Amino acid sequence: MKGKGWKWLIVLALVATVALAAGCYQTPQGDLSQYDMLKQVVGIIEEQYGGLYDVDAADVILSQALVDSLDKFSYLSDGAYTQASNANIGFTTTRTIYNEYFVISIAPGMPADDTFEDGFHLERGDEIYAINGNRIRGLGSSYWSAYSAGGVGTQVTLTIYRDGVLMGDYTYTKVEQVIPRVYYVKDVYADGSEIGYIKLTSFALYQTPDGKVLSPVTEFDTAMAQFHDDAQKGLVLDLRGNGGGSVSVLGNIASYFVPHEGTEGIPVLELEYAKTGEIYVQKAAGHDYVDVPITLLVDGNTASAAEALVGACRAYNPHATVIGSDTYGKGVFQSTGIKVKDHTKESEATFEDTYYLVLVAGYYYIVDPS
Repeated sequence: MKGKGWKWLIVLALVATVALAAGCYQTPQGDLSQYDMLKQVVGIIEEQYGGLYDVDAADVILSQALVDSLDKFSYLSDGAYTQASNANIGFTTTRTIYNEYFVISIAPGMPADDTFEDGFHLERGDEIYAINGNRIRGLGSSYWSAYSAGGVGTQVTLTIYRDGVLMGDYTYTKVEQVIPRVYYVKDVYADGSEIGYIKLTSFALYQTPDGKVLSPVTEFDTAMAQFHDDAQKGLVLDLRGNGGGSVSVLGNIASYFVPHEGTEGIPVLELEYAKTGEIYVQKAAGHDYVDVPITLLVDGNTASAAEALVGACRAYNPHATVIGSDTYGKGVFQSTGIKVKDHTKESEATFEDTYYLVLVAGYYYIVDPS
């Protein structure tokens, strides 16, 4: 990173993560003979345990524990990894600072709106305690994605609490639902206010029912075209709840709000790979700069590429104002969908044969324009 100038670290807590990663590379951890306690426990079990233990199940659980020990953004999923899937059961949740998940809305006509034989019907305020037997309470959103992964037809069993009382386990089947990623409102404050509003819910690619993979850039371009047609003189960009997604999408959308000339764009984000030290530079390019006052709304669930857009606007745009609570503070990017095969003996454990590993690949920084 020499010669690149000072970078703005997305979050101070990242320092601890970098230090931890550096320690791992200095001391190879792959020699299983180093795991003294594990060897002792296995020996004691084989000597004193009266029954047979499931090696297959232990293999998976220990692997999950190892990945969990790395950082809060890496995880092992026993469900199919589907980055561009819109399969869901039709409800949204809010996540508290204690990583508790409460239902805030239910889509009419979707599986989440069903009533079961015992009379149970999902309600606003219900807590999702576990997904497919995996406790989600206390865990971050990456685990939610892992435990609930799967395409259309996938069954998802939710353990649900209401007002602190266990309601039971209820199984829903995912269906296709394409949800708009961008919402636009003209004159958001009042007629004639000339302040437009755009809600951007995600930077991730998504899939239509006919299998096409699309980008939210298309929807955002349409919203910005309408913004210009309506002759709006200011913009409120709502990034609350936006968990990020593709950095290429970030670069495209950032070009609207980062001053630049020509088609070459301007560097706004650097991604540094932890293993190799390789640097990838993401430029803001693709659209002309929109020179109007912009207010960005953020909250604790504004993360990843959404945080990077906020950082780029604060660094480059003299008309940008940020309003809201502290953002998520991610500061890392991941390698996703790495397939892992389970090669241990067959057993009665209810685990899939294929797992998907998501690992932190490196760290990202806002490029200082000075």
